Amino acid sequence: WAPAAASMLRLAAPPSGHAFFFRLQLLLLLLLLAVWASFPRPSGSVYEQLLRDSLGRTVYPDSGGRYRAWMPASERLRYRRLVRDMFAFGYDGYMRHAFPADELNPILCRGRGPDRANPDNININDVLGDYSLGLVDSLTTLAVVGNVSEFRRAVSLLADRLSFDTNSTVQTFEAGIRVLGGLLSAHLLATDSLLTQLTKLTDPVDTTLLTWLTSDPIPMHCSRLPELRIPGYGDQLLLLARDLANRLLVAFDRSPTGIPHPRVHLQRGVPEGGRLDTNLAGAGSLLLEFATVGRLVGDPTFEGAARRAVSALWDLRSRVTGLLGSSLNLTDGRWLHEGLSGLGAGSDSFYEILLKSAVYLDDPQLGALFSQSMDSVAWHQRAGRTDCLNGLGQHPIWLNTEVRTGHLANSWCDALQASWGAVLLLAGRLDEAICLHAYFANLMHRYKLLPERFNWRHRQPEVLFSPLRPELAETNYFLYRATGNHFFLHVGAAMVDNLN
Repeated sequence: WAPAAASMLRLAAPPSGHAFFFRLQLLLLLLLLAVWASFPRPSGSVYEQLLRDSLGRTVYPDSGGRYRAWMPASERLRYRRLVRDMFAFGYDGYMRHAFPADELNPILCRGRGPDRANPDNININDVLGDYSLGLVDSLTTLAVVGNVSEFRRAVSLLADRLSFDTNSTVQTFEAGIRVLGGLLSAHLLATDSLLTQLTKLTDPVDTTLLTWLTSDPIPMHCSRLPELRIPGYGDQLLLLARDLANRLLVAFDRSPTGIPHPRVHLQRGVPEGGRLDTNLAGAGSLLLEFATVGRLVGDPTFEGAARRAVSALWDLRSRVTGLLGSSLNLTDGRWLHEGLSGLGAGSDSFYEILLKSAVYLDDPQLGALFSQSMDSVAWHQRAGRTDCLNGLGQHPIWLNTEVRTGHLANSWCDALQASWGAVLLLAGRLDEAICLHAYFANLMHRYKLLPERFNWRHRQPEVLFSPLRPELAETNYFLYRATGNHFFLHVGAAMVDNLN
């Protein structure tokens, strides 16, 4: 650019005695421009840069000039088989050594259920309710991996043996999303006429339909979708789901605000003297399950209770920032823990279910609530460069703030925040979803598993264990479906390798 600058200096000089100073100012401006041009800037998209820097895979420019990593069909099939083998290993171990208990203790190689000797052990008792949780959790995965015979056997086992008339105090949220949600999902799979129609439409030779279904440039190596419907099935899973929903409903009915109690005893209802602190995610994330069971059985009571809880929580948002806190007292609506607000633990699934419910229930009002909350969160809690995929500045991150002021509350993020990427994508904000995914994928590559909490200021983990959360995998899956970019296949393969 030096000859061009010299020409500019000659042409721009004013016909006066101030020509020297004018030229000096212009020269300084050009010097600053040259310094700015010397700064490194990201080339291509964030996930392509991350691919080159972190994965070390071979990349090449495609016809659009962007870099893409290609995963051959043989490699994809190898990983598919590996994932199926991993699931089969865990499932067979549970069924052989633990069922009908809730889960397998892999060290002692035996089943584990509620800790009745220590009722305050909520890490165990909130989740395990003596209701064969491991098998309920596995129902839909059996369908996804194509093990139809075992799916049907598992449904039969639960129909014959499962009962919620147990002496267990469980968390309303966990029992709702995992047990109630698992039963409803399996019931829908076992009775889904659309799935049957797709099976009939699929020609064993013509893979066009399968290619369209998967948005995939490589045809799936199968000829038929599985037939999951069960001969003689009498809606037993739906009946079980209704029974459980009735037992959880008391958590809403016994609340003075409509915000559900965090725990219920499956036989006696809300425990006397139980805790009154709950969180945004736990109290406001049951609308999908309650609406589904209510509509399937023709009882609007369940959906009404869940909707009232969402409305009660929404009314507690700050009138200054529009933000919602993470923890609160369910009787008076006071935000706890100094009014911490964020997108991770205690908050994450509230926003996710608000958006998914708006779509699933075709409800514009819920969609408007999500849009308002998204705007407030983006204004107060998003930091970093404006254009997340390009330009200078800090890579975007999402902060924990004070609910009333929007001021920074701390400098950590947690693994549950990785779910926000899938929410951003479903909301149509693809670039933002890619950026958030890149941040957590980078952490995963650095530590092999996501640390439960990471301090972005000190660039080191604050909580060193990992409970193997699936949020990053879900975001990764959604991004692959949306973009078709094989980078996300490589990230998924790295997750599988790291787990093994």
